Amino acid sequence: MEDGFILDNTFAAALQLAWQRGIPEDVKFFGLKQGGVKLDVKESVKITARRCTNCGFLKLYAKPTGE
Repeated sequence: MEDGFILDNTFAAALQLAWQRGIPEDVKFFGLKQGGVKLDVKESVKITARRCTNCGFLKLYAKPTGE
């Protein structure tokens, strides 16, 4: 297992969730926090979900492209 976080990067749109490797770091501009986190889009992995139709249990997967 490796550390990472789930991105929520939308405004007025519906996008697929993505996972980002590492610990979130605040975005700073001239030393001031800007309310977001640094990310490397090339390193993000889209998340897919599976749901049990009986109990509703969800399981999330973040498989890199090609797997």
